[in-house]
Amino acid sequence: MSGRQLGNLTTAKSDGTLAFSPENALTRKVTKDAMAKVALDNLNGFIALLFDPRVLPEPKGFNDSSELEAALSKPNVMNHILVGIQFDDSMANATEWPEDINVTLRFPAVMRTPMLEHPLRISWRTNLLFPLFPQPGPRVPKDMYGGKTPGYSPEMFLAVQHAVSQEIIKQKTGKSINTKVYLQRLPQLSYRQDDLLVAMERFISMIIMMCFAYTFVNTVRVVTAEKEMQLKETMTIMGLPSWLHWLAWFIKQFSFLLISVILMVILFKIPFNSTSDGEGYAVLTFTPWSVLFFFLILFVIASLSFCFMVSVFFTRANTAASFMGLAWFSTYSAYMLTQMLYEDISLTTKLLLSLISNTAIGYALQMLVVCEGTSRGLQWDEFFMPVSYHDQFQPGHVALMLVLDSILYMLIAVYVEKIRPGLYGVPLPWYFPFTKSFWCPDNTKVAALTNKDGVDQEYKNALLKVIHDEEPKGIPMGINIENLTKVYKGRKKAVDNLNLRMYENEITVLLGHNGAGKTTTISMLTGMVPPSSGSATINGYDITRETEQARRSIGICPQHNVLFPDLTVAEHIIFYSRLKGVPSSKLQAEVDHFVKLLELEEKESDKKKVTTALTAINVFQLYVKFDS
Repeated sequence: MSGRQLGNLTTAKSDGTLAFSPENALTRKVTKDAMAKVALDNLNGFIALLFDPRVLPEPKGFNDSSELEAALSKPNVMNHILVGIQFDDSMANATEWPEDINVTLRFPAVMRTPMLEHPLRISWRTNLLFPLFPQPGPRVPKDMYGGKTPGYSPEMFLAVQHAVSQEIIKQKTGKSINTKVYLQRLPQLSYRQDDLLVAMERFISMIIMMCFAYTFVNTVRVVTAEKEMQLKETMTIMGLPSWLHWLAWFIKQFSFLLISVILMVILFKIPFNSTSDGEGYAVLTFTPWSVLFFFLILFVIASLSFCFMVSVFFTRANTAASFMGLAWFSTYSAYMLTQMLYEDISLTTKLLLSLISNTAIGYALQMLVVCEGTSRGLQWDEFFMPVSYHDQFQPGHVALMLVLDSILYMLIAVYVEKIRPGLYGVPLPWYFPFTKSFWCPDNTKVAALTNKDGVDQEYKNALLKVIHDEEPKGIPMGINIENLTKVYKGRKKAVDNLNLRMYENEITVLLGHNGAGKTTTISMLTGMVPPSSGSATINGYDITRETEQARRSIGICPQHNVLFPDLTVAEHIIFYSRLKGVPSSKLQAEVDHFVKLLELEEKESDKKKVTTALTAINVFQLYVKFDS
């Protein structure tokens, strides 16, 4: 091995050499003769030695192993030294070889030869006994050395080891040793070569991501659009519980996605070719269809929950959809970025990464493909068993993490929706889950303060300053507004210290010019916007603390259209009747009543009339109507 040949594995062009310790005549001769032997086994090195014996560089000796290791640990030293040959320090003054000889080869931790199969993996990977993801058949069947991982042959570890061993035997016995070592692979059982499966290991999850991308981005868009058009808040005022709203969206979107999942399972399991024995092979031949279906269903549920979580942070549909598209592929990139370093990631880190549903399904599909490569597939009885000898991450772990993802995403969605409902709705304090009123709401109405004659004297005096009508006596009060104020951004007061009382069996009309605060007042009463200060009670329930109870007595006809384009007049009435708690036996009577009352029999009914009918459904105490 000439310096030029050493330069093939180091950056040295002419002075590449070997190092050894301890320095004495025995160890130097073995090291130098081993270098020559390796060079003679190389055609170019043999020719170089024939014409110029001085082409072989002198090995570098060190006094002991500590000095050798310290020298080899210095920066860039291994660029000029192929390997450090470390004999036992007890041989420092030896004149003959002992019976027991210990030799350690010190190669650099970073491999010098390029690794095409693992471009980011340049270590010797001595932490693995077997490949992390075993493939069917022999390892790298077309490589005579069995692949570059670990690189015992291309890094010349075996060549140096063999040469040093032969020279030690030669010097100790005094006999010339010229043993040839031949390597042959172990016999391999018959196996199915599936080149598509090898490619699918890295790209099957990306295919799944691309297939679902549009559906989930569109889900965020339509859910946010419902909030943007005030449909959600209107239905909430009409009696729609928050849990029922999310459940309705889940059932609708899940129904469409279920069809996609079934088609995917069919495509993955249908055999596309047949063999001589008549058996066909699919993309996932050996894995039961139920296992694949189970993972895809868990992924769809977790992804829908993720969509709901994203939607609560936005008030504009287009902005939400754009962010969802970015988030969809960004969350998947966590899986892609960790693939090259997968074996170095701990089980805890993998579990934490699986809190991202796209990363979790990437791991799940990777396990499916690995098990498929063993020609047995992932079976139900192996669900909580590692798919690789060196990897404790199990398919069951991924399934549990997807379930946890679904729960976590929905909890975040419900929580954020309560504390920041967006443009419409009254926010709860961030600590609302820890309040008694949230878990055990107080249904006790707030009693109005009245004198012995049933009249609040303080309110009467304030009333007489602006109008001449006296407060009615003996009539139940429906709405009590006290110092209600709304200040928008920019310090603009839309409503300034409003005091007003509305009584049952009376019609109260708010009149005023544009910008007088009529719409803002009714928006605060219905809980669509929170007041800046002051408060109001509806049937004894505070609009800021008991919004849900207060809304049970409210029907609202807003200025804008809040009808569903796909529903008929009768379907609208039935839908909102159910929200208001009308029994099923009375639904048709409600439809007939309002169709006749508001003359909705015509083909093209006035949308405002339809909304008015919906407002009055099952409302016996209070009826609120927006009027533009």
